[in-house]
Amino acid sequence: MSIVKEKYSGNRVNLIYQMLCNEAEQAQPKEYDVRVDELKVVSRTNDPERFFQHEDFILPDTRYVTVCLYDGGSRRCTRYVLLLKEEESTAKGTLDGIEHTIGEKLQQERRQWQYELLQRENEDLKEKLADAEEYQEQLQDTVRQMQGEKSSTTNKITETVLNFAGLYFSKNPQVLGGIPLLSDLVNSGSIPPQQSTERASYSKQESGDAGNIKPTEQNTTTLRKTLILLFPELYAEKVERIIQYLYANNELADQLLRILQQACPDEEEEDETELAA
Repeated sequence: MSIVKEKYSGNRVNLIYQMLCNEAEQAQPKEYDVRVDELKVVSRTNDPERFFQHEDFILPDTRYVTVCLYDGGSRRCTRYVLLLKEEESTAKGTLDGIEHTIGEKLQQERRQWQYELLQRENEDLKEKLADAEEYQEQLQDTVRQMQGEKSSTTNKITETVLNFAGLYFSKNPQVLGGIPLLSDLVNSGSIPPQQSTERASYSKQESGDAGNIKPTEQNTTTLRKTLILLFPELYAEKVERIIQYLYANNELADQLLRILQQACPDEEEEDETELAA
């Protein structure tokens, strides 16, 4: 089967009709049929006079007319596709449709790629968040541990200082009147008055009254600045007063050292290890 496609025209239609008439006059009528678009308007026949019946079915929106000329009684034929005006539009529409389909496919691929990219970024952010939360918990545990160690150390120092103060003021109750805070911590009413006959010197001066021996103002200022760097403000003043009493009563240093060693045996072992090393 051969196909001839060309523009619909009166000359082409008349030539086909004339060919059918010539075949009929020679007693060899040729069978044909005619379709308007997909509609068969002239069934297969060998009567040339029915040929122009197809014109009754041509409408303004008709795209093409197809005339099939058969070879004898077989199904082989030559097909003439006579285009009206829709072939170009159809081709253009087909191209537009292909471009539109390609554009939609590209957009779908782009959306899928963006979705997968966002998923990967989301997984990465989740992992980073989990690591940050774990690190935050570790920091909180470390802070709580340091706070606990600091509180434990501070309590040991406070307890040791108070024990030493109780021991000292039991032997020197006359100094309690000038320190209201220590007077409240130590029950001075149950301690009998004693006279202090010890000798001590802050600047190598002679004195028989421990309560009257005072360091120089310059030394006190330097000592206070140093203690503020080493102790919390709450304890710096207490440690300063203890040092002042040690200055006035040097022999109490041995008693304080023994008390501290009993209160902090672990630190004593560490010091011995370091000295041995």
